[in-house]
Order: sequence, then C-alpha cells, then structure tokens
Amino acid sequence: SDDRKPVWEVFGYDGVNAALVMNYTIDGIPFLYNGNEIADGTRHSIWGNRDFGGFCIDWSKADTEDGKARLEFIRQAVHLRKSNPWLETAEVVWLDNSAPDALVTFLRKDKENTMIIAANLKGNDLNATVSLPYHTTNFKSVFSRNADLSINGQPLSLKLPGYGFAVVQI
Repeated sequence: SDDRKPVWEVFGYDGVNAALVMNYTIDGIPFLYNGNEIADGTRHSIWGNRDFGGFCIDWSKADTEDGKARLEFIRQAVHLRKSNPWLETAEVVWLDNSAPDALVTFLRKDKENTMIIAANLKGNDLNATVSLPYHTTNFKSVFSRNADLSINGQPLSLKLPGYGFAVVQI
C-alpha cells in the first residue's frame, strides 16, 4: 500500500543490508528492488518515467559513498550465492534462538553442505544463543558484519551489532 514507509526509511542503510543477506541466502530467487543496488532511497513507481511523473531511480546515488558501498555489498551477496549453487535447492531449517524478537536464524543444508544464517533485525546490539540440530565445533565465517561467534558443541553463541549478520559454513 502507498501509505507504508519504504524499508530503507524504517530500517536504514544497515537494516536493508541485513535484509538483503536473508534475501540472498533464503530459498527462492533473490529479489533486488529498483535502485537498491546503489542505495537509492527515493520512491519509485512502475507508472513513472524520466519524462513524465518522475519516480525513477536516481542514478546519481551510484557515485555516493553509500551507493558504492551498497553495490560492493550486492556483489558480495551475489558472489556468495553463485559460489554456493547448492543454495538453490537446499533445505531451510528455522532455528530457535534466545532473542526471537530481534534475531532471525535459519540453516540451509543439502547432503554435503550446511550454512547457518543469523540476522539481527533490530538496531540494538545483542548477545544470543542459537539452538543447532546437531553437535559441531567447526565453522567458517563466509559473510558477516562485525559478528562474534563461538561454537563449542551446541548451542551457537553470537554477538551481533544492531542490524548485524553472520553467514557461517559448518
């Protein structure tokens, strides 16, 4: 509906990045909204164009620091997805955590690969634990924003800043 605020107004730059991490690691085809790849926060319309009505992508945002950083972020997310083609068909397992009002956690797995995704969807720092379906002590961080993780069997302990995220291969 037109009376809702756009996601970048509600969550800000870092919040959009946390949502994009989920978008590129959850099942299905990643969706990138108009101008999101360059941090364009203007409203858009399928009915608008540059000659009539406006509501077009503001491509000048591509030359800003935020625009350049977002484009690099998108490139990293695309690289993550492309370098792990198994994510296209991997099972999604939602994981319980100790901060369900702020933290979204899920696991992606197939016969040979497992990845844990955690995204703090609130602006506050958090310390949390995540219940894992099995015991593990090995992990490799593949994409994160200021995440501090430790696994000593079960559960996973993590510290994330506001809108922080972690993608971990186990």
